[in-house]
Amino acid sequence: MKKLFAVQTNLTSAAYPIAKMIIALLVVVVAFVISMHSTMSATWVVFLIRLICVVLTLASVLLIYISIGELIIVGENRKNDGKNLPSKAYTMEYVLSLVKENDIMEFEIQAKGRVVKMGASADCKAGSSAFFDKKYYVGDHEYETLEMFEKALLHYATNGELRVITIDGIKVEKWQ
Repeated sequence: MKKLFAVQTNLTSAAYPIAKMIIALLVVVVAFVISMHSTMSATWVVFLIRLICVVLTLASVLLIYISIGELIIVGENRKNDGKNLPSKAYTMEYVLSLVKENDIMEFEIQAKGRVVKMGASADCKAGSSAFFDKKYYVGDHEYETLEMFEKALLHYATNGELRVITIDGIKVEKWQ
C-alpha cells in the first residue's frame, strides 16, 4: 500500500498510472453512491459510513494526482531514453580534448539506453572573463581532475567512442 502512493520515477509505460487512475475514479464513484444511499436507523453508523467514504475519496484524489505526475514522468523517460535520437560517434580522445580546451562545455551522450549529460564547468567573478575552479561532471557526479573524468567516461564508451547527441545544446549534425 505504501508503494501505491509513492511516485514511480522509472516508468516507461503509461499502463500502471492509467490503471491506478481508473481504480481511483471507481473508488470515488462507489464511495459517492454508498454515501448518498446510506440510510440506516442508527445515525452513528451513517456517520461512520460517510466518514469512510470521505477518507476513501481523499485517498483516491491523492492517487489521481500521483498518477498524473507519473504520466508526466513517463513522457520524460520516453523522451530521455536516447534510443531514437540522432547521434554521432566521437572518439574519447576528441571529446576529452574539447573538454580540456574549454572551461565550460556540455555534451549529451547516448549510453546504456538513456541520455547522460557530461562536460566541464567553471566559475568566474562578475565582470571578469577569467575562469577558475574547473570541474568535470558526468550525470550527477563531479570530478576534480581530467583523469578521474576520463575514468568515469569509460563506463559510457563503446570501443573507445561516445555516441554524442548534442554539444553545448547544439545537435551534432549542425555542430562544427
